[in-house]
Amino acid sequence: MKNIALHWQILIAIVLAAIAGSLSGTEAGIGALTFHGVYEFIGTIFIKALKMIIVPLIFSSIVVGITGIGRAEDLGRLGAKTIGLYLVTGLLAVLVGLAFVNLVRPGFENGAPVGGQLALQAGAQDVQQKLESSGGFGELVKLFERMVPENVVATASSNGDLLALIFFALLFGFFIAKVDDEYAEPLFNFWNAVFQVMMKITGFIMRFAPIGVFGLVASVVAETGFDAVRPLGVFALTVVAALLAHA
Repeated sequence: MKNIALHWQILIAIVLAAIAGSLSGTEAGIGALTFHGVYEFIGTIFIKALKMIIVPLIFSSIVVGITGIGRAEDLGRLGAKTIGLYLVTGLLAVLVGLAFVNLVRPGFENGAPVGGQLALQAGAQDVQQKLESSGGFGELVKLFERMVPENVVATASSNGDLLALIFFALLFGFFIAKVDDEYAEPLFNFWNAVFQVMMKITGFIMRFAPIGVFGLVASVVAETGFDAVRPLGVFALTVVAALLAHA
């Protein structure tokens, strides 16, 4: 399938997964081994692989990008404009995403969360409490509190708070550019090397994306049947529409 573009491979995998999951259900298998168990195993490994690369990839890419801008003294005001553009477009991306999610509400059908249809664990009461506690000035204050990590190592290793990690990466990259070259050069080279390696690892993992997606979709369809197709389709269309609007 080397000559087929990755997105078409993933689309084919989704169709095949829907067929396989609906045919096998949760009971069919060979001996004690069920097909559903195989689907879950494949999907879990793929998700773990993606989570594995998130922290080093994000941190190294931001540090390299910000340091590169800061060290290019001839950029002057252009560097500041670049950072400003990054911040503005990032804010716009968040606002567009929030607007589409609130307009379409892809996680709900007839006013109720679709977690049960997708075999998700959170109950309707948990979702409702989360929604009721969101919004307002208090949430904005909490956002800024979350931005500054108490312990960046703990944030990177267990908390999974990407906002705090991104903030520290921005600071780290900015101040690498402010120290003498004898200190800045090895740091920049190190993080650039990390970034290059992480890009190679990411490319390697993405080769298996069709297989991973097959496992994830087949597992859900095996558990829920085609009840999951509609909410997943609405979610996918919402994402595509938001991306087009942002572009």
